Amino acid sequence: MAELVAMGAHRRTTFAIVGGVLSAALLAGGAIAGAAFLYVRHVHAAAAATGGRVTETSRLSADRGAVVFADDFHDPTSGWNAATLPSGTSFGYALGGYVVTGKGTLHHFAEAPFQDALSQLSMAVTATQTANAPPGAGFGVTCWRGDGDARVRYEFVVLAPGTWYLERDGGVATLSSRGVVLDKGTAHAGPGASPITIVGMCVSIDSVSTRLALFVNGKKMVDRVDRSAGASDLGWLSGLDVSSRDAGDSSVMVTRFEVRDLTHS
Repeated sequence: MAELVAMGAHRRTTFAIVGGVLSAALLAGGAIAGAAFLYVRHVHAAAAATGGRVTETSRLSADRGAVVFADDFHDPTSGWNAATLPSGTSFGYALGGYVVTGKGTLHHFAEAPFQDALSQLSMAVTATQTANAPPGAGFGVTCWRGDGDARVRYEFVVLAPGTWYLERDGGVATLSSRGVVLDKGTAHAGPGASPITIVGMCVSIDSVSTRLALFVNGKKMVDRVDRSAGASDLGWLSGLDVSSRDAGDSSVMVTRFEVRDLTHS
C-alpha cells in the first residue's frame, strides 16, 4: 500500500492500491487537492517485554531496540508497491533500491510491508536524493495509528537544503485537518547525492503521552513528548515519507528501511 499526504503548506492528497486496483477520489476545499482511502487492519499494541519499555526519561539512541523488519530493496518482491499515479509520481524498485520520483508540492507516503502495530516503534530510512532537487524536497519516515477521524500521524523529515521537521497530522483519512509543525531546526546533513539516515521514534508512554525523537546520521535533532493526540491503545505502523515541490521533479532512492521494537533490546 502507499499513501500520499502533504505537509505544512503542501497540498494534501492520498492514493492507495488495494488488491492491485488504484482507487482515487477528487475533493476540493482548503489546501486539499484529492484523496483515495486505504483502510488496513489495525491491531492493538502488543504487550511490552518486562522491563524493556521506554519511559519519558529513558536514554534514547538511534540504534536502540530490536530489529523486527529490514529491507535493502534488492528483492523486488519484498512487498513495497510499484505504481505510477495520474500526476506522474512513480514508486518502484530500481537499481537495487526503491525509487520515488515526486511531482507537485506533495508529501508521498509509502506504507511498509511490515504491519505489526508496535506500541514503541523506531523507523530508519537511508536514502539519496537527486542533486538538482528544489528547496523543500526531501525524505524521512512516518508513523500512524487509527483510522478516519481518529487517525494520528507523525512525520519526521529532512528537506533540502537541510531543515528537519517534526509534524503531527490528525484525521488524514477523512481530510479533516491540516498538519501542525511541532518542531523544526537545522540538520547537520541534508538530502542529496550522499546517503543520509533518518530515524524517527514513536513511543507510547501511556494512553495520552507519545514520546517523539528524530535522529539524522545518529545525531539527535529533537526528543519531546506530545500529549495532544488523545487517548489510544493502538500500536504504531510505519512507512516512508518523500517530499516534492512544484519547482521541479525530484527522485529519492531508498537503499534501506528498518523497523525496531523499542521494548526489546
